[in-house]
Amino acid sequence: MGPVTRRSSPSQLRAGQAAGFGAKPPAELIAERLAALRQMSYRQVISTRLSAVELQAYAALRGYKKGWVWHRLQAQRGSAS
Repeated sequence: MGPVTRRSSPSQLRAGQAAGFGAKPPAELIAERLAALRQMSYRQVISTRLSAVELQAYAALRGYKKGWVWHRLQAQRGSAS
């Protein structure tokens, strides 16, 4: 059995320190957009076309695994056809 990994605390998630962002979220996301992403439900996210950067921020805020963004992008591309 491998080592146990520690999940990010809620305060770290709010600061954007979850997996994939290090100390802060990408500079491309302005504060208002990041705040809007925090308020979005999962249902809103899957029904809205978000950029890869926005999806990465949402995933980091929710503690999702890295592959979640890839799958969401594939689903968005599939629904656009």
